[in-house]
Amino acid sequence: MPSEPKAQKPPEPDDPEQSQRFIDMAREVEADESPEAFERAFEKVVRPKDVEPKRKPKDAQQDAS
Repeated sequence: MPSEPKAQKPPEPDDPEQSQRFIDMAREVEADESPEAFERAFEKVVRPKDVEPKRKPKDAQQDAS
């Protein structure tokens, strides 16, 4: 049975001072850091993948020719 993937260490920020300001501001506004809160926010901004591609009706395809 495959094991769970190991958690990866986050990469070092390009600008540590700016990164720290962001973290401090998030804490100041009491941003939620839970994975559940992330998933809720992510689902609001990302479109779900289409299960089947949308197809034009046959009549519309023939008219376009």
